[in-house]
Amino acid sequence: MFIISLSVFRYPMTYLTLVGSVLAMNLLAYLQSNLIEVTRPLSGYILPTIIGGVIGMLLSSNRVSCREKREEQKRLFIDIVQSLSIALDERDAYTYGHSSRVTDFSMALGKRAGLGKLELEMLELGSILHDIGKIGIPDTILNKPEALNSEEIEMIRQHPIKGERIIGLSNNNKIQMIVDCIRSHHERYDGSGYPDGLTGTDIPVLARIVAIADAFDTMTSRRVYRVKLTPQDAVAELLSCSGSQFDPQLTRQFSEVLRGEEFKMLLENESPECEPLLVPHP
Repeated sequence: MFIISLSVFRYPMTYLTLVGSVLAMNLLAYLQSNLIEVTRPLSGYILPTIIGGVIGMLLSSNRVSCREKREEQKRLFIDIVQSLSIALDERDAYTYGHSSRVTDFSMALGKRAGLGKLELEMLELGSILHDIGKIGIPDTILNKPEALNSEEIEMIRQHPIKGERIIGLSNNNKIQMIVDCIRSHHERYDGSGYPDGLTGTDIPVLARIVAIADAFDTMTSRRVYRVKLTPQDAVAELLSCSGSQFDPQLTRQFSEVLRGEEFKMLLENESPECEPLLVPHP
């Protein structure tokens, strides 16, 4: 016995499939009548209509079931990825929740920048995983209270490459977007970043977005080696680095995001009393 979920009726394609199936069955019935030279009364099309409707519902139900299963699998994958990022953040009390906040800021900026559905999905995963390469860096370096020496700095600079290796290069365009985001989120717009010294729009757009979100959260979070900045001061710093460290257009759009109500929603867990920023355009 087939059980068809009412959820199939949420999708316009269900109705097109039903109409198409009914028309197809009635057309076959009509052609069959012509072939044997028999006139079929209108009542003779009731059974083909019912059969067409049943076939259409079965096709629609199967398609919707596959879609919902894919959505469930995708959500499960994202949940696993988020758990992995939380485990990474747990290694350092000063960066606890960093990946989650960077993801929130990145998604807000991605939507403001007009990214498509696929790009936003990959941005979510790329921002969650942007620091995954730090798994390979010793806690003694990540939690060091004083300034790092040159050797330790170089080790930290390897984390985008380590992250790329962890996720792995792929022929799948979707996965490669995530990998590129992880590898390039410390590139700078003027070419002075790492690991590849990319410039301008040669830096993947997802990486340019995560770079801004990452910098903003880092500046507004407490660190053992410095006092955190206010959101206003952090935005001013971002704007002053527009065109050198950050994409100018994306930096401007991020400042617009922070001037709106969405900023208050993003930070309400951290600071419920926070008011929307009044930030001048660069």
